Amino acid sequence: MTSRKSWQFLLGDSELSPRFRLHTRLVLPSGVRLAFKYRWIAPAALIEAGISSDRNHCHSLPTATALYPLLRITMSRPPLPPRPNNSQSDRPPPLPARKPSQPFGQSTSNAFHRSDAMEYLGQKFEGLFTNDDTVRNDRRSNQNSGTRKADSAVEYPSHLRPSPTGNFFVTSSPPSCLPRDQRRGYFIGRGCPNDSNLPHDAFWFRHIDVPNFSVCSRCFEYHIRGTNFELDFTGKLEPGQTDAARCMFGHLHMTDRLWPQALGTNDLQYVKMYMEAMVRVPNCRGVAGIAGSDSAAGRMKWYQARHDAIPGMIACEACYSANIVGSNFDSRFVLSGTEQPQDITWACDIPIPYINRALSEYEKSNDWLKFVAAANTRLSKPPCNGMAVVNSSSRNWYGTSARLYDLDVCETCYMDQVCFTTFESDFGPKSFNKDLFCDLAIPPLKVAYGAALGYEKNSIFWDTCRVQSQTPLCKSSGMTGVQWYTIKGGCDNFDICPTCYTGWICAFRMESFFEPQKPVPAGTTKGCDFSLESQKIGPLIIRYLIATDMPDREQLFSHIRRTSSLSLCTGIKQQMARFWRVGLRGDPMSVCPSCYEDVLRDKPLSHIFQQQITPGKHLCDLYSANMRGRWRQVWQASVAQGIKDSQGNYAPDETALAQFIDYRNHRTQVFLQTIPEMNRLEAAAQNRLFQQQRLNRNSNFYNHLNMTASVANGIHYGPVPAYTTTYGNSSVGYGYATPWGVEGAAYGQQANAIASQGHGDFARIAYLEALWKEVE
Repeated sequence: MTSRKSWQFLLGDSELSPRFRLHTRLVLPSGVRLAFKYRWIAPAALIEAGISSDRNHCHSLPTATALYPLLRITMSRPPLPPRPNNSQSDRPPPLPARKPSQPFGQSTSNAFHRSDAMEYLGQKFEGLFTNDDTVRNDRRSNQNSGTRKADSAVEYPSHLRPSPTGNFFVTSSPPSCLPRDQRRGYFIGRGCPNDSNLPHDAFWFRHIDVPNFSVCSRCFEYHIRGTNFELDFTGKLEPGQTDAARCMFGHLHMTDRLWPQALGTNDLQYVKMYMEAMVRVPNCRGVAGIAGSDSAAGRMKWYQARHDAIPGMIACEACYSANIVGSNFDSRFVLSGTEQPQDITWACDIPIPYINRALSEYEKSNDWLKFVAAANTRLSKPPCNGMAVVNSSSRNWYGTSARLYDLDVCETCYMDQVCFTTFESDFGPKSFNKDLFCDLAIPPLKVAYGAALGYEKNSIFWDTCRVQSQTPLCKSSGMTGVQWYTIKGGCDNFDICPTCYTGWICAFRMESFFEPQKPVPAGTTKGCDFSLESQKIGPLIIRYLIATDMPDREQLFSHIRRTSSLSLCTGIKQQMARFWRVGLRGDPMSVCPSCYEDVLRDKPLSHIFQQQITPGKHLCDLYSANMRGRWRQVWQASVAQGIKDSQGNYAPDETALAQFIDYRNHRTQVFLQTIPEMNRLEAAAQNRLFQQQRLNRNSNFYNHLNMTASVANGIHYGPVPAYTTTYGNSSVGYGYATPWGVEGAAYGQQANAIASQGHGDFARIAYLEALWKEVE
C-alpha cells in the first residue's frame, strides 16, 4: 500500500523563501532567529561634534541631530572592482582564541520580508544567553538585584522563570505599566529581536515621550525594570509583522553606554535624544540588500574602507554606526562617494557572519591588516550552492574528523558557520574529486546547528547528523522503512521523518508535544511535512516559530489539524463550489480555505470574513504575494488606527480598506479580460497541435507505404516496359510512384497549414499575460 502526498511549495503570509542560512545565519533569522548580539558604538556625529569616541569618555550628546548619523540602517553591496585575494592562503587567516560561550555573529536580515523562517529558527538562539550577556549584566548597575543562571550557565534576572523548553520566560510579577487585562498572559522573549520584525504578537514597551521607539520585553526586563525610569515606559501586547515589532533598544551603544550613563546621572536626556534620532533611520535590509529603485534607497548612506583597502566591501549607515563608529577601526572607513544606480541592488557586507565576527575580534586588538586579509578572503569565495550538486574542484572543502560523522562543508559555509565556534576544532581541510553538495545546506542539519550554538550544546547537532547518516534525505519523493512522528494524540496525513524530528523538534526541546506513529505496512511511502518541498512548509514553519517563542502552542497544533487534509489553493485556476470566506459589506472578495489559514486566521480583521458555500467558480483573491502584501497593509493600518469594537477586534481602517477593494475590483476586471481569453487561445493552440500531430502521423504512414510500394513496382521478370505510370494532382503536384504518395503529401500539406495558423495567437497570449502580471 502506498500513501503519497502531492507536493507543491506554497508560501505563507510571510512570503518565506525556501532557502536556508545556517546558524549564524543558519542563516535564520534572528527571527526564527537565534540570538544575536549587537554592538552599538558612538556615532561619527559625536566625534564631529567634538565628543570623545573613547570608550571611557562617552559623555553627553549635544543635540538629537548629532546623534542621527549614529543609527543603523540597511545593507547592500555596490558593483565595485573585483576583489583580489590579498591573503597568502585560500584558508581564512588564523583568528584569536574565542571563549566557547561568546556570541557567534549576528544576522540583520528581515526573515519575514524574504525569507527564511527556517534560518530564523536556527539563528534565533545562536547568540542568546551567552557569557557576553553575563558580562553586560556585571557592567550594569544594580537595577536587578538578583540573578539566576539558565541551563546554559548564563545569568538572568531572579524574578524571571524559564519556560519548560527554555525558549521564553514568565514571571509572577508582571510590570505595572501593562494594562490589567494583559498582565496574566505576560511573557518575555528569550532573545532581543533587534534585527528583524517579530512574526507574532509580543509585549512591547515605549517611552511616553518617544512612542515610536520600540523596546522588547527582554530588554525591558534586563535593563529598565527596577530602575527609576521604569514608570516612564508603557507596555502592551502588540501584533507582529509590522515595522514596530523590532527592538531599537538592544544594541550595545544603548545597553552599554547611554543607558548606564543615564542610570548614573539619573537623567534620560541623551537616551531620549538617541531614541528620537533612531526612529528616523531606516532598518538594515541585510545581505538581501536594497534595490536602487526602492524609495528608501535615497535615504541610505554607504561606507567603505579607506583607500579601497577591501575592494567591493561596503557597510550601510546602520551597521557602520553600530559596529564601526567609535571603534579602533573608526578612522579606517569613509563615506562612499558612489551613488547607487537605479537598476542595481546593494547589500551590506557587515552582516556576513565571518566578516562580522572577524571585525569584532580584530577590532579589539586593533589589527587592521588581519581584518583586511580576512574580509578579502571571505569576499573572494563563491556562494554556497545549497543542495545543488557541484564538482569538488569548484571550491575548497572541509570535513569532520574521522571520529565524527562524515560531513562535507563548502569553504563559504565553513567560514560563515564554523569559524569562531566550538565546532571549529572538529573540522579541517578535505581533498577529493567527486560531485557533491554542502551538507550544511540540509535544512534539519542547519537548524540543529544553530540550536546547538544557542543552547551551547554541540550534541544537538551531532545527534541530528547521526540520524541523517541512517536516514534518506528528506525530499518530496518521500521514503519508506523509517519511524515516522506526528503531534501528540495523532493527526492523519501529518508526518515527520526521523531527521526532521531530531533537527526541528528535539533541537528546540519540543519533543514532549510530539509522538512516534504506529508502524505502517512494509513498503508504505510517506512524505515529510517539514520537507522544504512540502506543500505547506511556509505557514507550518511560521506557526512552529510562534510555538517556540511564546506560550501559545495550541495555535500550532490547531493549524496542523485544520490543514493536514486541506486542499491547496489552485491559484489562478477558478475553483468549484467550495467553502469560501466572503468579506462583509457586500464585497464579493473570496478567499479559499487554504489561503484563509495562511493569511487571515488569527490576524487582525479576520473577523470581517465569514464562511459560506457558494455555487459556481471563484478566483481566490489572496493567493498571490501582491494581494497578500496589500492586505497586510490594510490590517497594519487598522492596528495603527487602534480602534477596537466591543469584542476586542480591530475596526478596519476605512481608507485603507476602500483602497484595497478598489484595487481588487480593478484586478478582477483585468482577470476577466485576460485569463479567459488566454485560456481560450491556449486551448485552441493545443487543439491545433493535436490535429497537426495526427496529420503528420498519417502523412508519415502513407509516405512509408509509397516508398515500399515504389520499390516493389521497380522489380520486373521480363522486358522493361517503355512507359512509367506516376500519380498526382494540382494540389500536391505530380510524380508520385503510388496513390499513397499523393495521400501522404496531402496530409503533410494540411499539417503545415495548421502549424501556420497560431503565430498571431502566441503574440496575443504574451500581451495578455503581461497585462495580468501587472496586477496579479
